[in-house]
Amino acid sequence: MGLLPALWWREEVLLAVIRAPAHSISDDVFNQGNMGRYLVRRIFAGLMTLWGLATVLFVLLRFFPGGPFDEDVAIRPEIRAVLEQKYQLGDGTFAAYLKYLGQALRGDLGTSLYFTDQNVSSLIVKGFSSTLLLTSLGLLLALIFGLVWGVLPHLWNKGAAGLRGFYKTGLSLPTLFLGPVLLWLFCFQWDLFPMRVDGTALSYLLPVFLLALRPSLVMGQLLDVRLAQIAREDHTRTIQSLGAAPARVILRWSLRPALPVTLAQIPGLAAGLLSGSLLVETLFSIQGLGFQFTQVLLNRDWTMALGLTLFFGLILIVFQILADALLMWIDPRVVVK
Repeated sequence: MGLLPALWWREEVLLAVIRAPAHSISDDVFNQGNMGRYLVRRIFAGLMTLWGLATVLFVLLRFFPGGPFDEDVAIRPEIRAVLEQKYQLGDGTFAAYLKYLGQALRGDLGTSLYFTDQNVSSLIVKGFSSTLLLTSLGLLLALIFGLVWGVLPHLWNKGAAGLRGFYKTGLSLPTLFLGPVLLWLFCFQWDLFPMRVDGTALSYLLPVFLLALRPSLVMGQLLDVRLAQIAREDHTRTIQSLGAAPARVILRWSLRPALPVTLAQIPGLAAGLLSGSLLVETLFSIQGLGFQFTQVLLNRDWTMALGLTLFFGLILIVFQILADALLMWIDPRVVVK
């Protein structure tokens, strides 16, 4: 038996030994139905979170000053009374709260106070397509770049220090600063990209890159740290002692057990992308939920603000549940409790 076949055979035997306990644990978990019970508990906890969010926001928006019919707007008292009756602003707080919960359970989030005679749910659906496209592209780019940022220092040892310094520098620059700078350089000074998204692929490059940069650096740092930990474990040292190339050790043996740490950050990445879309959509005139949220705050449309916040909360909860399920599938050694 030659050297290369012998090395391959010893690696395969070691791989089988290492993975055997993981598969047995996976079988036990799924046979006992722990996965299903865990997901049911998570869904119930998510519904309770949405209820608590709706309650707190409803009370805050009900009692805090600010609204389209405030005293700083010149409006006749009889017209004000008609508007308050139409938008149920004159009802008692508890009665209005119960009515709002009943409507929300049916998918009716009320009528916008600023966009006349338009339902909040229809406005959210209208803006969601643009935000979904931007966020999906940003998440995909963040995952790809995060994988590259995390693996590259271990494949290129000479440039590892410089790469990690680049990560720290990129994380220290907030999107609020970096966005206008990139817009000024690439759109005004060099005229490489359109100043607003017009539906073409070129117009999406800069906003998607801006949205994905910081999340990808966060993911890359976490993956970098996890790969460094795995490199010090016994099974990795054993594989290295067999003469395997460093790149082969990282890509074949170390990367997969390090991925759960990366995938566990997907809910946080989604939250960062959604919050980042507020600024990115405003900078590049993208008519999505982030742009709507900015306009809602400026126009003091509290029904629309409440509906958008609940919708964002629902998306984040769904992302969290999906990420947990994906984490259990990728790493069968994860046991739910």
